[in-house]
Amino acid sequence: MNDKIKRMMIYNCIVSIITLMVLIGFSIIFLREVSANIHDIGKIGIDDSILKKDGKLTNEEYRKMKLHPV
Repeated sequence: MNDKIKRMMIYNCIVSIITLMVLIGFSIIFLREVSANIHDIGKIGIDDSILKKDGKLTNEEYRKMKLHPV
């Protein structure tokens, strides 16, 4: 199993957990704090070739990386 699939599986688990937390009444403020701590999971949409690149990113690669928190 490659890293991207693993990240997608983790992301799906986290979304499910947060959904359950909303349903059982956790506060939005608490959930926002939790979400802030895991925002890097947004890298799920970034190609492994960019995430694992040793050298400097090209302008296009950098643009894609800036999208990860969105």
